[in-house]
Amino acid sequence: MESFEPGRPTVDRHPKRRSPGTQFSMLGHRRARPAEDDPRPNGNRVLPRFPINRQGYDCDSVDAHVADLEAELADLKRQLAGARAQASARDEVAVEIDRIGEQTSSILVAAHDEAQHTMRLAQTHANTVIADAASYAAALSEEAKLQVQALEAEMMSLSQARQRLIDDVRRTAAALSALADDGSRPLLDAPSQ
Repeated sequence: MESFEPGRPTVDRHPKRRSPGTQFSMLGHRRARPAEDDPRPNGNRVLPRFPINRQGYDCDSVDAHVADLEAELADLKRQLAGARAQASARDEVAVEIDRIGEQTSSILVAAHDEAQHTMRLAQTHANTVIADAASYAAALSEEAKLQVQALEAEMMSLSQARQRLIDDVRRTAAALSALADDGSRPLLDAPSQ
């Protein structure tokens, strides 16, 4: 077949002879029905009816339809590329969300581990402080008991010393009283020498 140019008839180099009945029957199969006459429920696209001239379909009509189909194909390709770009962007967003989720999860795990470690250190420190405080309190209590015992012993000793002093003062007072009583007796009663 020679190259196709609009407006110029094309001729096969080795045409096959067909009977007119065969040509018209083939034409009937190739001819499309208008969309409003289309009985198919799925709405598949049907080819439009082209005007026919002596050499077949009208080339200008066919060329215009082919140009429309090419424009529609280009538009569909653009839409497909846009849809793929959006899907790619959604996939990138999903991947980024997954990555951020994994980072967040690892941060939370690390924070939990650090919190557990800090809690263990704080518990150990608190136990040490409590043990030290208990030991210090026991030592203070023991020291206080010893001081109380020492003070009680000292008080007992002071009480005994006071009692001795009181007893000494009473004896001295009794002796002075007896001496005073002896000194107040008249001399006459004094024994003779």
